[in-house]
Amino acid sequence: MKTNFEAIDAIWKRLATQQITTAISGEIYKLQRPFNSVKEDIVINALPITETIPQECVVNVNCYVPNLIVKVKGQETKMPDTVRIKQISDLVISKLENVAEATFHYFVTNQAVLANESGNEYYSNIRLTFIFTNI
Repeated sequence: MKTNFEAIDAIWKRLATQQITTAISGEIYKLQRPFNSVKEDIVINALPITETIPQECVVNVNCYVPNLIVKVKGQETKMPDTVRIKQISDLVISKLENVAEATFHYFVTNQAVLANESGNEYYSNIRLTFIFTNI
């Protein structure tokens, strides 16, 4: 039986390239990022994997982007950096669309932009369906 760690590792290897790592101010992490990070980080995690054959799991790729500090009607406020969220999301999705290897394949199923609970950033959640094809 495969584990969801194998899916996470495969996605991490696909994203841990110079093209991605130089495009973000932070790092690419598995499962979670440092608690007080204020950088553009990417975090890869997965939901439970099935025991059926073929085995499947959902992999989440979360692209964190700090909010901008802008003035609105003379008051400083934090707003999502929609330009960076889109740039990073587009780059990550371009690396993850419809990938097939000898023992697995995966594809993007949806994407959403969400506010982080801290209120200091937003993140793009890119959801993949990951299928092990040769167990």
